[in-house]
Amino acid sequence: MTGPQRHDELKVEGNQSLSNALSLIDVLRASHMDKGVRELSRELGLAPSIVHRLLVSLRERNYVEQDPVTTKYRVSARIFNAAGSLPPACAFLDKGMIGKLTQFAQHVGMDGYVGVMRGNSVIYVATTATRFTTADATVGDQTYLHTTALGKALLAGLESRKLNTIARMIDLTPRTDRSIVSTRNLMQEIKAVQRDDVAFCRGENLENIFAIGVPLRNDENHTVASVSFATQEYAHFMQAQDIVTQYLREKVQAMFPMTGSVPASF
Repeated sequence: MTGPQRHDELKVEGNQSLSNALSLIDVLRASHMDKGVRELSRELGLAPSIVHRLLVSLRERNYVEQDPVTTKYRVSARIFNAAGSLPPACAFLDKGMIGKLTQFAQHVGMDGYVGVMRGNSVIYVATTATRFTTADATVGDQTYLHTTALGKALLAGLESRKLNTIARMIDLTPRTDRSIVSTRNLMQEIKAVQRDDVAFCRGENLENIFAIGVPLRNDENHTVASVSFATQEYAHFMQAQDIVTQYLREKVQAMFPMTGSVPASF
């Protein structure tokens, strides 16, 4: 009959589990793509059962996320917030580019945002140093796919199977009385974004916040992020649509020379 484990044995066991968990996070953090249990098992040299247990524990504590379609894993925004850094797929961002976005935001009197998709949400990866609206969004914050210009632009960049899957999983509880509340209406809106290559938020996420957004694509024409500009005045939103849309399509895309095949959700 096996006796109780000694304190020092438990300590060694705990240290090993922590070391394995940190190694797992390092692998996911360095990757541009989601990874499955067996792939992580091979890279870490650990049994699949051990990797699975670690992933379950990390997911419960919101350190990793699981893609609802592929069931593969990625690190969560919490990791990057704690480290004060961004995912590898956001390497296209630099201070010069954000500075140019801020200059344009100042020029048109709007706030600018850059976002990427993580699971069923949008994560802000950059914001301009302007305060023309009361929207309190900072880097690392999450927002909604179906009620924001950022989110709609990201959804429009998904291949049809993944778009249909995620659209069915989105919680359509209204944020305002203008919010989309049915999957059918959401899909119609996304088709319009795909057709016109521009997304709009007409007070659907926050009262009296109106935004214009477009997808950012890499050299393989895959959507990797989205960028939007927002205002609190509807008249301003209507008047600025042409100049903002032109700037987003022509100038901003040229500022983000992205390579590789990083998907919209990573």
